[in-house]
Amino acid sequence: MPEHQEENTDQQQISSTGIMYTSSGPVDASVEVNAVNIKGRTALVTGGASGLGEAYVRALVKAGAHVVIADRDEQAGSKLQNELSDSTTFVRCDVLSWNEQLAAFKKAIGVTGSIDIVMANAGIATNDQVFHNDISKDEPEEPDLPVLKVNIIGVVLTAKLAMWYFEKQNAGENKRDRCLILKSSMAGYLDLHGAPQYSCSKFAVRYVKTPILSSAMDTFIAKSGAGYAEAADAAAALLRIVSDDSIQGRALAIMPRDWEGASNGYVDVKQDDFEDSPWMHRAQEYALKPAKYAMTSTDSEGTPLKTVPRQD
Repeated sequence: MPEHQEENTDQQQISSTGIMYTSSGPVDASVEVNAVNIKGRTALVTGGASGLGEAYVRALVKAGAHVVIADRDEQAGSKLQNELSDSTTFVRCDVLSWNEQLAAFKKAIGVTGSIDIVMANAGIATNDQVFHNDISKDEPEEPDLPVLKVNIIGVVLTAKLAMWYFEKQNAGENKRDRCLILKSSMAGYLDLHGAPQYSCSKFAVRYVKTPILSSAMDTFIAKSGAGYAEAADAAAALLRIVSDDSIQGRALAIMPRDWEGASNGYVDVKQDDFEDSPWMHRAQEYALKPAKYAMTSTDSEGTPLKTVPRQD
């Protein structure tokens, strides 16, 4: 789900540099990508050394961006950097480490002087222990929760850093449109049996064949007849978002192209608008209003730099 940060418009409620985001309406997936707005920008992709992350890196480089690859896999990351030459910079990064993520962002700023696109892509999938119980034991065992840690905490740290750097840059002379994208999953919208961590973290790319899928899941999807989407279409959806600064607060689903309405391999999910539920739509409108003040930035002592009163 993307959030662009830009200068003041009539639809945005703004603090000194913070923004209350609103949905821009459904994305037309049939529109061809205009990469002119991507050329010369700097992007950071977590988990960018393999799988969908690698596809995102390659697409951004092809569109003319410089990409910082932040990944734990030093071998794959270095290999990709060597292949793509001066268009990429690899930084070893565990997304659960604040200091390592911070170092990756600093590296991006140090290389080009700006950071414009952040793709929070890194995530994992493992056998879920939450509902797997060994009742032969005297006491329940504490479950391991790596998926929640990596796919939620890691993403939150990425988002925090992205918004700080976006605000910092837009508060100075380097004002331009910037974009944060959080890679979620159809598992965040659909019931997925036996994988509460997976669904809760909204990470899984169900129906896109990548190294994150286990052989058992691969077999299950093949037998179900659902088919696979293509990593190239996921990359195309990314470019569609970052090339169009009018897209705000939307979720795009990557689907097999033979599914209805997915001729380009991705569609607008349209599940966050509550069009069929007037009371949920109304509740969402209230939830999006600032409680008392719009989002604010603060100085080093936590004092708001500026507040914007609620507009009812």
